[in-house]
Amino acid sequence: MRITSLIFGISFGACGTPTHKEQPVMNMSSETTSDDQLVAQVRKAVATAVAPEAIESSVGRKALINTSTGFPLDGLRRVNLVPDPAHPDEALSLATARAVIYWARPVPGDDPHVVGVQVRKDGSASVFFGVVYPP
Repeated sequence: MRITSLIFGISFGACGTPTHKEQPVMNMSSETTSDDQLVAQVRKAVATAVAPEAIESSVGRKALINTSTGFPLDGLRRVNLVPDPAHPDEALSLATARAVIYWARPVPGDDPHVVGVQVRKDGSASVFFGVVYPP
């Protein structure tokens, strides 16, 4: 009986309240990057002519799609990516693209909104916005 009481006491003590307050764990994930910060980082990468292979490092966040690191450019033709109505002057043109890199934007909505970089065949780059609809 005494051993049972001892085991119960140890178990109950282990589940009691902590003697000190635990510090909250800070989420350092890049997923917490606000939309404004993400867009600013993508625009900065284009303005400073970051190479497509280094753009994810420059932006500080892994891209959803990056054709410069293995995703086939022709594979984007199967994605239902349409221009974002909020940014009609900044749309993707696959016909002139050599590389396409884009990130999911942390904005509310049912369909993913993206911001990306289109590198054209002539080497110039521009920012684009889009919405990915289901096929």
